[in-house]
Amino acid sequence: MFVAVSLVAGGPSSATRASTLVLYPLNNSADGQSGLSYQAFDSAVLASSSVAPGAGVGVFGVGTDSWSGSTEVLKNGPGSSIANATAADALANNWYFTINITPNTTMDIGSIEADWSRGGAAEVRGWFVRSSHDGFATNLYSNETPAGTATGLQHVSFNLSGFTGNGATDFRFSI
Repeated sequence: MFVAVSLVAGGPSSATRASTLVLYPLNNSADGQSGLSYQAFDSAVLASSSVAPGAGVGVFGVGTDSWSGSTEVLKNGPGSSIANATAADALANNWYFTINITPNTTMDIGSIEADWSRGGAAEVRGWFVRSSHDGFATNLYSNETPAGTATGLQHVSFNLSGFTGNGATDFRFSI
């Protein structure tokens, strides 16, 4: 389950100030509709951005859970069986959502930040992020929580310094 995902611009030197390229709060309150629209968008760098569920996810909905109170989270919906999913299960079954970004010019992505939680603690759960730059072949970030681990709301930021591009890029979050 994801609460928010943002892609942050960065530069090769520590003097470069980071700024948010796009922020997907992944809740209905932010866009008043499906929960899949961006809240912040840097039009000086990006021509477009979108988020979409992957082929094997089924219905991908926004809702609340007991741990989050009234916080809306992006999660699998009816008809999708993602319970007890490991990272290998996510890959094998195409359980993912994709954030697509198309830059106006060359962009330099410094990091991706995400707020997430796992439902249940009975089995191993895992998720990872890959990009279209290498055909989704290698992990940019991965997380696998072992069975018996209850994980509340977590924030992660992973460094992508030097990740540049001048064409459309998909970031696939396999869950």
